[in-house]
Amino acid sequence: MNDFELDRIVKRYGQRTTLDKISLATTEKEFIVVVGPSGCGKSTLLKIIAGLEPADAGRVLIDGRDVTRLEPGDRDIAMVFQSYALYPHMTVAENMGFGLRMAGRPKAEIREAVENAASILQISDYLDMRPKQLSGGQRQRVAIGRAITRSPSVFLFDEPLSNLDAALRTRMRIEIGMLYRRLDATMIYVTHDQVEAMTMATRIVLMNQGGIEQIGVPSELYVNPVNRFVAGFLGSPRMNFMTARVADVDDESFGVSLEGLEGVRVARRPEARLVTGDEITLGLRPEDIRTDGGGEHRLAGQVSLVEEPGRESIAYIDAGAVRASESEDGLGHLTVQADRRTPMRRDDSVTLGFDSDALYVFDAAGNTMTPRRPLDTPSAPNKAES
Repeated sequence: MNDFELDRIVKRYGQRTTLDKISLATTEKEFIVVVGPSGCGKSTLLKIIAGLEPADAGRVLIDGRDVTRLEPGDRDIAMVFQSYALYPHMTVAENMGFGLRMAGRPKAEIREAVENAASILQISDYLDMRPKQLSGGQRQRVAIGRAITRSPSVFLFDEPLSNLDAALRTRMRIEIGMLYRRLDATMIYVTHDQVEAMTMATRIVLMNQGGIEQIGVPSELYVNPVNRFVAGFLGSPRMNFMTARVADVDDESFGVSLEGLEGVRVARRPEARLVTGDEITLGLRPEDIRTDGGGEHRLAGQVSLVEEPGRESIAYIDAGAVRASESEDGLGHLTVQADRRTPMRRDDSVTLGFDSDALYVFDAAGNTMTPRRPLDTPSAPNKAES
Protein backbone atom coordinates (compact mmCIF):
# COMPACT_ATOMS: atom_id res chain seq x y z
CA MET A 1 0.00 0.00 0.00
CA ASN A 2 1.22 3.51 -0.81
CA ASP A 3 1.46 5.71 2.30
CA PHE A 4 0.81 8.77 0.11
CA GLU A 5 -0.60 9.07 -3.38
CA LEU A 6 -1.75 11.72 -5.82
CA ASP A 7 -3.94 10.25 -8.53
CA ARG A 8 -4.31 12.42 -11.68
CA ILE A 9 -4.85 15.72 -9.88
CA VAL A 10 -6.29 18.48 -12.07
CA LYS A 11 -6.79 22.12 -11.12
CA ARG A 12 -8.23 24.84 -13.35
CA TYR A 13 -8.78 28.56 -12.85
CA GLY A 14 -11.23 29.59 -15.53
CA GLN A 15 -9.82 28.49 -18.88
CA ARG A 16 -6.30 28.05 -17.50
CA THR A 17 -5.16 24.60 -16.38
CA THR A 18 -2.79 25.04 -13.44
CA LEU A 19 -2.27 21.34 -12.71
CA ASP A 20 -2.66 18.73 -15.43
CA LYS A 21 -3.13 15.11 -14.26
CA ILE A 22 -0.45 15.11 -11.57
CA SER A 23 0.30 11.62 -10.21
CA LEU A 24 2.80 10.67 -7.51
CA ALA A 25 3.03 7.76 -5.07
CA THR A 26 5.32 6.91 -2.15
CA THR A 27 5.62 3.37 -0.81
CA GLU A 28 7.67 4.23 2.26
CA LYS A 29 8.36 7.29 4.37
CA GLU A 30 10.07 9.61 1.89
CA PHE A 31 11.27 13.20 1.75
CA ILE A 32 9.75 14.42 -1.49
CA VAL A 33 10.86 17.85 -2.70
CA VAL A 34 8.65 19.51 -5.31
CA VAL A 35 10.69 22.08 -7.18
CA GLY A 36 10.19 24.23 -10.22
CA PRO A 37 10.08 27.80 -11.49
CA SER A 38 7.60 30.36 -10.20
CA GLY A 39 4.11 29.73 -11.52
CA CYS A 40 4.64 26.04 -12.28
CA GLY A 41 1.85 24.95 -9.88
CA LYS A 42 3.87 23.52 -7.01
CA SER A 43 2.28 25.62 -4.23
CA THR A 44 -1.19 24.99 -5.65
CA LEU A 45 -0.46 21.27 -5.52
CA LEU A 46 0.56 21.53 -1.86
CA LYS A 47 -2.66 23.41 -1.03
CA ILE A 48 -4.70 20.65 -2.66
CA ILE A 49 -2.88 18.02 -0.60
CA ALA A 50 -3.56 20.08 2.54
CA GLY A 51 -7.22 20.60 1.68
CA LEU A 52 -6.86 24.37 1.36
CA GLU A 53 -7.80 24.22 -2.33
CA PRO A 54 -10.27 21.80 -3.97
CA ALA A 55 -9.10 19.69 -6.91
CA ASP A 56 -11.23 19.77 -10.06
CA ALA A 57 -10.39 16.12 -10.71
CA GLY A 58 -8.28 13.34 -9.21
CA ARG A 59 -7.74 11.96 -5.73
CA VAL A 60 -5.47 12.47 -2.71
CA LEU A 61 -4.85 9.30 -0.69
CA ILE A 62 -3.03 8.99 2.64
CA ASP A 63 -2.34 5.49 3.99
CA GLY A 64 -4.81 4.16 1.46
CA ARG A 65 -7.61 6.47 2.64
CA ASP A 66 -9.21 8.84 0.14
CA VAL A 67 -9.02 12.28 1.78
CA THR A 68 -9.81 14.33 -1.34
CA ARG A 69 -13.06 15.77 0.05
CA LEU A 70 -12.08 15.89 3.71
CA GLU A 71 -11.43 19.09 5.66
CA PRO A 72 -7.76 19.91 6.42
CA GLY A 73 -8.11 18.89 10.07
CA ASP A 74 -9.34 15.42 9.10
CA ARG A 75 -6.51 14.52 6.73
CA ASP A 76 -3.78 13.57 9.24
CA ILE A 77 -1.42 16.18 7.81
CA ALA A 78 0.44 19.13 9.30
CA MET A 79 1.66 22.12 7.32
CA VAL A 80 4.58 24.49 7.88
CA PHE A 81 4.07 27.81 6.12
CA GLN A 82 6.56 30.27 4.66
CA SER A 83 5.23 33.02 6.98
CA TYR A 84 5.45 30.93 10.21
CA ALA A 85 1.75 31.77 10.98
CA LEU A 86 2.32 32.04 14.75
CA TYR A 87 -0.15 33.70 17.10
CA PRO A 88 1.67 36.76 18.53
CA HIS A 89 -0.31 36.80 21.80
CA MET A 90 0.52 33.17 22.62
CA THR A 91 3.70 31.78 24.11
CA VAL A 92 5.86 29.31 22.20
CA ALA A 93 4.33 26.44 24.17
CA GLU A 94 0.80 27.66 23.47
CA ASN A 95 1.52 28.03 19.77
CA MET A 96 2.99 24.55 19.56
CA GLY A 97 0.09 22.97 21.43
CA PHE A 98 -2.67 24.91 19.68
CA GLY A 99 -3.66 22.17 17.26
CA LEU A 100 -3.92 19.59 20.01
CA ARG A 101 -6.01 21.93 22.15
CA MET A 102 -8.41 22.46 19.25
CA ALA A 103 -8.66 18.68 18.96
CA GLY A 104 -9.64 18.46 22.62
CA ARG A 105 -6.60 16.50 23.77
CA PRO A 106 -5.89 16.26 27.53
CA LYS A 107 -3.57 18.90 29.00
CA ALA A 108 -1.02 16.31 30.12
CA GLU A 109 -0.84 14.87 26.61
CA ILE A 110 -0.41 18.36 25.12
CA ARG A 111 2.34 19.26 27.57
CA GLU A 112 4.21 16.03 26.86
CA ALA A 113 3.93 16.50 23.08
CA VAL A 114 5.13 20.12 23.29
CA GLU A 115 8.08 19.26 25.53
CA ASN A 116 9.08 16.38 23.27
CA ALA A 117 8.95 18.55 20.13
CA ALA A 118 10.82 21.37 21.87
CA SER A 119 13.55 18.93 22.89
CA ILE A 120 13.91 17.64 19.32
CA LEU A 121 14.18 21.19 17.97
CA GLN A 122 16.33 22.50 20.84
CA ILE A 123 13.90 25.27 21.80
CA SER A 124 13.00 24.09 25.32
CA ASP A 125 14.37 27.33 26.80
CA TYR A 126 11.95 29.42 24.71
CA LEU A 127 8.63 27.83 25.70
CA ASP A 128 7.53 30.80 27.83
CA MET A 129 8.54 33.42 25.26
CA ARG A 130 6.35 35.04 22.63
CA PRO A 131 7.15 35.08 18.89
CA LYS A 132 8.29 38.73 18.86
CA GLN A 133 11.10 37.78 21.26
CA LEU A 134 12.49 35.17 18.82
CA SER A 135 14.73 35.32 15.76
CA GLY A 136 13.51 34.18 12.35
CA GLY A 137 15.15 30.78 12.70
CA GLN A 138 13.66 30.28 16.17
CA ARG A 139 10.19 31.19 14.89
CA GLN A 140 10.52 28.66 12.11
CA ARG A 141 11.45 26.00 14.65
CA VAL A 142 8.31 26.85 16.60
CA ALA A 143 6.23 26.48 13.43
CA ILE A 144 7.84 23.09 12.76
CA GLY A 145 7.32 22.14 16.41
CA ARG A 146 3.62 22.89 16.10
CA ALA A 147 3.49 20.41 13.23
CA ILE A 148 5.47 17.77 15.13
CA THR A 149 3.14 17.80 18.13
CA ARG A 150 0.32 16.51 15.95
CA SER A 151 2.31 13.38 14.91
CA PRO A 152 0.83 13.46 11.38
CA SER A 153 1.28 10.88 8.66
CA VAL A 154 2.37 13.60 6.21
CA PHE A 155 4.28 16.84 6.82
CA LEU A 156 3.82 19.62 4.27
CA PHE A 157 6.41 22.41 3.93
CA ASP A 158 5.59 25.47 1.80
CA GLU A 159 8.93 27.21 1.08
CA PRO A 160 9.65 27.41 4.83
CA LEU A 161 13.16 28.85 4.51
CA SER A 162 12.61 31.60 1.95
CA ASN A 163 12.31 34.35 4.61
CA LEU A 164 15.63 33.47 6.26
CA ASP A 165 19.09 34.78 5.45
CA ALA A 166 21.63 32.54 3.70
CA ALA A 167 23.35 31.28 6.85
CA LEU A 168 20.07 30.47 8.58
CA ARG A 169 18.74 28.73 5.47
CA THR A 170 21.75 26.43 5.45
CA ARG A 171 21.39 25.64 9.16
CA MET A 172 17.63 25.05 8.97
CA ARG A 173 18.08 22.89 5.87
CA ILE A 174 20.38 20.62 7.86
CA GLU A 175 18.02 20.59 10.84
CA ILE A 176 14.99 19.68 8.72
CA GLY A 177 17.01 16.88 7.10
CA MET A 178 17.98 15.53 10.52
CA LEU A 179 14.37 15.89 11.69
CA TYR A 180 13.19 13.75 8.76
CA ARG A 181 15.51 10.96 9.85
CA ARG A 182 14.10 11.07 13.40
CA LEU A 183 10.40 11.15 12.49
CA ASP A 184 8.53 8.26 10.90
CA ALA A 185 6.51 10.32 8.42
CA THR A 186 6.37 11.31 4.79
CA MET A 187 7.47 14.88 4.07
CA ILE A 188 6.38 16.89 1.03
CA TYR A 189 8.53 20.01 0.67
CA VAL A 190 7.88 22.74 -1.91
CA THR A 191 10.67 25.10 -2.94
CA HIS A 192 11.99 27.05 -5.91
CA ASP A 193 15.56 26.59 -4.59
CA GLN A 194 17.39 23.82 -6.42
CA VAL A 195 20.05 23.60 -3.67
CA GLU A 196 17.36 22.69 -1.14
CA ALA A 197 15.97 20.14 -3.58
CA MET A 198 19.32 18.52 -4.37
CA THR A 199 20.53 18.31 -0.77
CA MET A 200 17.35 17.35 1.10
CA ALA A 201 15.25 15.09 -1.13
CA THR A 202 15.09 11.33 -1.26
CA ARG A 203 13.26 12.02 -4.54
CA ILE A 204 12.72 15.21 -6.51
CA VAL A 205 9.55 16.07 -8.39
CA LEU A 206 10.50 18.70 -10.97
CA MET A 207 7.47 20.61 -12.26
CA ASN A 208 6.99 22.99 -15.15
CA GLN A 209 3.85 24.67 -16.49
CA GLY A 210 1.46 22.55 -14.44
CA GLY A 211 3.01 19.18 -15.25
CA ILE A 212 5.78 16.91 -13.99
CA GLU A 213 8.92 16.87 -16.11
CA GLN A 214 10.83 14.19 -14.18
CA ILE A 215 10.75 12.31 -10.86
CA GLY A 216 13.80 10.64 -9.36
CA VAL A 217 16.64 10.75 -6.87
CA PRO A 218 18.65 13.99 -7.11
CA SER A 219 21.64 12.42 -8.85
CA GLU A 220 19.40 10.80 -11.48
CA LEU A 221 17.86 14.13 -12.50
CA TYR A 222 21.26 15.81 -12.53
CA VAL A 223 23.17 13.13 -14.45
CA ASN A 224 20.31 11.82 -16.63
CA PRO A 225 17.87 14.66 -17.34
CA VAL A 226 15.05 13.54 -19.61
CA ASN A 227 14.98 16.83 -21.49
CA ARG A 228 16.58 20.21 -21.92
CA PHE A 229 14.37 21.88 -19.31
CA VAL A 230 15.49 19.50 -16.55
CA ALA A 231 19.13 19.79 -17.63
CA GLY A 232 18.97 23.58 -17.55
CA PHE A 233 17.02 23.91 -14.32
CA LEU A 234 19.21 21.74 -12.10
CA GLY A 235 22.80 22.79 -11.72
CA SER A 236 24.49 25.97 -10.60
CA PRO A 237 26.06 27.41 -12.67
CA ARG A 238 23.59 26.40 -15.37
CA MET A 239 24.42 24.01 -18.16
CA ASN A 240 25.79 25.61 -21.34
CA PHE A 241 23.61 25.09 -24.43
CA MET A 242 24.91 25.41 -28.01
CA THR A 243 22.97 25.10 -31.25
CA ALA A 244 24.47 22.63 -33.74
CA ARG A 245 23.47 20.20 -36.50
CA VAL A 246 23.77 16.47 -37.12
CA ALA A 247 26.65 15.83 -39.54
CA ASP A 248 26.10 12.09 -40.02
CA VAL A 249 24.46 9.16 -38.22
CA ASP A 250 25.40 5.49 -37.72
CA ASP A 251 24.00 2.71 -35.52
CA GLU A 252 25.69 3.85 -32.30
CA SER A 253 26.67 7.49 -32.68
CA PHE A 254 26.40 10.65 -34.74
CA GLY A 255 28.70 13.43 -35.79
CA VAL A 256 28.19 17.05 -34.77
CA SER A 257 28.54 20.04 -37.06
CA LEU A 258 29.40 23.23 -35.17
CA GLU A 259 31.70 26.01 -36.35
CA GLY A 260 34.83 26.07 -34.25
CA LEU A 261 34.66 22.39 -33.35
CA GLU A 262 35.80 19.47 -35.46
CA GLY A 263 35.63 15.71 -35.06
CA VAL A 264 32.98 15.73 -32.35
CA ARG A 265 31.12 12.42 -32.23
CA VAL A 266 28.52 11.54 -29.62
CA ALA A 267 26.93 8.22 -28.62
CA ARG A 268 23.18 8.08 -29.23
CA ARG A 269 20.24 6.18 -27.83
CA PRO A 270 19.18 3.29 -30.11
CA GLU A 271 15.65 4.71 -30.30
CA ALA A 272 16.83 8.25 -31.05
CA ARG A 273 15.52 9.43 -34.41
CA LEU A 274 18.19 11.63 -35.94
CA VAL A 275 18.74 12.56 -39.58
CA THR A 276 21.70 14.30 -41.14
CA GLY A 277 21.04 18.03 -41.10
CA ASP A 278 18.73 18.00 -38.07
CA GLU A 279 19.15 20.92 -35.70
CA ILE A 280 20.17 19.81 -32.22
CA THR A 281 21.24 21.43 -28.97
CA LEU A 282 24.48 20.46 -27.27
CA GLY A 283 24.63 20.68 -23.47
CA LEU A 284 27.86 20.94 -21.50
CA ARG A 285 28.02 21.47 -17.76
CA PRO A 286 30.46 24.18 -16.57
CA GLU A 287 32.33 21.72 -14.33
CA ASP A 288 33.00 19.41 -17.31
CA ILE A 289 34.99 22.08 -19.16
CA ARG A 290 38.72 21.97 -18.44
CA THR A 291 40.77 25.15 -18.29
CA ASP A 292 44.10 23.36 -18.87
CA GLY A 293 43.24 22.48 -22.46
CA GLY A 294 42.99 18.78 -21.68
CA GLY A 295 40.38 16.48 -23.18
CA GLU A 296 39.44 15.26 -26.66
CA HIS A 297 38.33 18.65 -27.98
CA ARG A 298 39.77 22.13 -27.55
CA LEU A 299 38.42 25.65 -27.81
CA ALA A 300 40.30 28.92 -27.77
CA GLY A 301 38.60 31.77 -25.95
CA GLN A 302 38.94 34.96 -23.98
CA VAL A 303 37.78 35.55 -20.42
CA SER A 304 35.02 38.17 -20.28
CA LEU A 305 34.25 38.03 -16.55
CA VAL A 306 35.34 36.07 -13.48
CA GLU A 307 33.28 35.55 -10.31
CA GLU A 308 34.71 34.03 -7.14
CA PRO A 309 31.77 32.97 -4.94
CA GLY A 310 33.84 30.71 -2.71
CA ARG A 311 35.63 27.44 -3.27
CA GLU A 312 35.58 27.77 -7.07
CA SER A 313 35.83 30.42 -9.76
CA ILE A 314 33.08 31.00 -12.31
CA ALA A 315 34.39 32.34 -15.62
CA TYR A 316 32.42 33.54 -18.64
CA ILE A 317 34.36 32.79 -21.81
CA ASP A 318 33.95 34.30 -25.26
CA ALA A 319 34.82 31.28 -27.41
CA GLY A 320 34.28 32.92 -30.78
CA ALA A 321 32.06 30.89 -33.09
CA VAL A 322 31.09 28.48 -30.32
CA ARG A 323 28.61 30.37 -28.19
CA ALA A 324 26.19 29.34 -25.52
CA SER A 325 22.54 29.82 -26.45
CA GLU A 326 21.65 33.45 -25.72
CA SER A 327 18.09 32.43 -24.84
CA GLU A 328 19.36 30.96 -21.58
CA ASP A 329 21.15 33.86 -19.91
CA GLY A 330 21.46 36.65 -22.45
CA LEU A 331 25.26 36.44 -22.34
CA GLY A 332 26.15 34.21 -25.25
CA HIS A 333 29.29 33.05 -23.43
CA LEU A 334 30.43 29.66 -22.21
CA THR A 335 30.28 29.38 -18.43
CA VAL A 336 33.20 27.51 -16.86
CA GLN A 337 33.53 26.35 -13.27
CA ALA A 338 37.14 26.02 -12.16
CA ASP A 339 39.09 25.45 -8.99
CA ARG A 340 40.28 28.69 -7.36
CA ARG A 341 43.81 27.39 -7.72
CA THR A 342 43.42 27.85 -11.48
CA PRO A 343 43.96 31.61 -11.88
CA MET A 344 41.86 33.36 -14.51
CA ARG A 345 41.57 37.07 -15.05
CA ARG A 346 39.44 39.22 -17.30
CA ASP A 347 40.76 39.45 -20.89
CA ASP A 348 43.03 36.41 -20.42
CA SER A 349 43.35 34.13 -23.44
CA VAL A 350 42.53 30.53 -22.47
CA THR A 351 42.36 27.12 -24.08
CA LEU A 352 39.37 25.08 -22.95
CA GLY A 353 39.00 21.32 -23.29
CA PHE A 354 36.26 18.72 -22.91
CA ASP A 355 35.46 15.12 -23.82
CA SER A 356 32.69 13.93 -26.14
CA ASP A 357 31.10 11.83 -23.40
CA ALA A 358 30.55 15.00 -21.34
CA LEU A 359 28.16 16.33 -23.98
CA TYR A 360 24.40 16.09 -23.71
CA VAL A 361 22.35 16.26 -26.89
CA PHE A 362 18.74 17.38 -27.21
CA ASP A 363 16.55 17.21 -30.29
CA ALA A 364 14.38 20.05 -31.59
CA ALA A 365 11.63 19.14 -29.09
CA GLY A 366 14.12 19.25 -26.20
CA ASN A 367 14.25 15.47 -25.59
CA THR A 368 17.53 13.86 -24.52
CA MET A 369 19.22 11.91 -27.32
CA THR A 370 22.29 10.63 -25.47
CA PRO A 371 22.41 7.27 -23.60
CA ARG A 372 21.83 7.01 -19.88
CA ARG A 373 24.95 7.70 -17.81
CA PRO A 374 26.01 5.83 -14.65
CA LEU A 375 25.31 7.84 -11.50
CA ASP A 376 28.93 7.71 -10.34
CA THR A 377 30.10 10.02 -13.14
CA PRO A 378 32.48 12.78 -11.96
CA SER A 379 29.86 15.50 -12.40
CA ALA A 380 27.24 13.74 -10.27
CA PRO A 381 26.40 15.95 -7.26
CA ASN A 382 27.60 14.93 -3.81
CA LYS A 383 24.67 15.51 -1.45
CA ALA A 384 26.94 15.88 1.54
CA GLU A 385 28.91 18.68 -0.13
CA SER A 386 26.24 20.53 -2.12
